[in-house]
Amino acid sequence: LYADAVTAWRGDFPGADQIRTDTGAELRLGLGSFYLLPTAVFISGTYGLDTFDFQLDDGFVTPDGRSSVQYGGGMQWHAGVLFGFDLF
Repeated sequence: LYADAVTAWRGDFPGADQIRTDTGAELRLGLGSFYLLPTAVFISGTYGLDTFDFQLDDGFVTPDGRSSVQYGGGMQWHAGVLFGFDLF
């Protein structure tokens, strides 16, 4: 289980009202592939607690013709395969 509070900026710090929050969970299974490769398989789900609109750059539009995209207030799912190697 995890929770995040993040922001990104260029120039002056944007302030606490620009912080985005989310919460989620990840399930990870560690195993070995081909008797040698340290491997992990994971699936995670994240729910964005804040809803905000992102204005697209000039010339970019969504498939339905809008010039902004709304993020947050919904689930996002991620899955992946990881390989890890010790260098020393």
